[in-house]
Amino acid sequence: MLSVESLPIIDCNVRPLVPNNLWLPHGGHRQNGLIRWDKEAQGKALLLPNGKTVLQILEEFTSYPFHNANVFDHILRNPEDLPKEYEGKIVLFLATIYEYLIAGSNSCVRGRLPNSSQVYSIGLEDPLWNEHHFVIALDATRLQSPLP
Repeated sequence: MLSVESLPIIDCNVRPLVPNNLWLPHGGHRQNGLIRWDKEAQGKALLLPNGKTVLQILEEFTSYPFHNANVFDHILRNPEDLPKEYEGKIVLFLATIYEYLIAGSNSCVRGRLPNSSQVYSIGLEDPLWNEHHFVIALDATRLQSPLP
């Protein structure tokens, strides 16, 4: 087990990576301060029900401490820091909401495809489909109530 001092620090206040096909609107990034990344303590996942949209999930779980894209970017650079709860699932980081550069398209969040370092984007109004397991990345150390 790593000592607290050796855990990586992630600055969740800085502007995250913005892919070429997206832009980050004002207010689209929830700043979560500096965190020492302990993948076992903070890398909790909330399994999402099928058929709901990301927007419905955001509205239903507004008080939850979602991880932002800075945690996602850290995991992409350091795959050994991927929590066990995220393995084999599409993990969404809901505290950073992007806009597509294509006119008329909706907002989206980024995530990680199962068992790879491939990046995934899903629109806020797109339903989650049945054949995949979607989870939200949560900071369990800041949860105010138990997960449903």
